[in-house]
Amino acid sequence: MGIQTIIDLAETIEFNRRKILGIQYSRSEIPRVSETPTRNAWKLNVTVPAMSDYKTVRGLIESIDYLDRRYPETISFSNNPNLSYMLAYQGDANLTALSAATVQSWTGTTLVLGNLPSISNSAYLFKQGDFIQVNGLPYPTTVTQDVYRGSSSTVTLTTHRPNFMGTATNNQTIVVGNAVEFKVFCNNMPTYKFNPGGSTALITWSGAFQLYEWTGDV
Repeated sequence: MGIQTIIDLAETIEFNRRKILGIQYSRSEIPRVSETPTRNAWKLNVTVPAMSDYKTVRGLIESIDYLDRRYPETISFSNNPNLSYMLAYQGDANLTALSAATVQSWTGTTLVLGNLPSISNSAYLFKQGDFIQVNGLPYPTTVTQDVYRGSSSTVTLTTHRPNFMGTATNNQTIVVGNAVEFKVFCNNMPTYKFNPGGSTALITWSGAFQLYEWTGDV
């Protein structure tokens, strides 16, 4: 019980993976854009019901107070059927067969996979926006373009952010769709306010839970 419970209780989840960019305009209003290379961490803004039954969330409060803004937690979107659609795999492969695919190399945003499932050459192995993660490692990414199975023994994907885990990804299998997990911490853990009511007391959260991907393990 902790951040995962917050995800499961979520009313809305705002995803933010915007890059760090600087934009300057010349006198003739020509934009010049510069990008600061970063790990492009996932940021999630999560709202929960405005009021919660104290008896129900008392254990959650203890977990939240322990985590505070210091400790990360690994979360998944597969527990709540109202949320799992967001990360659902869109391709044509069997998920069990696809999870046996292995990373041949991953340099920058170019990911090469081998040990591919046996499906039609014209079938979609991945569709744009599919989530993918190296098994046993954090930092999920997404596929930026549709990828057909093709006739080759390998396929090449373009990922939304570069590999910053180095060769630790090589020869590892993958997880996709709802199987991916995010390691996050809450950098502005909300406080809670009691609304007296005896056995039916409610608490009010001071705001949304702003979750930030933990990228300190590499």
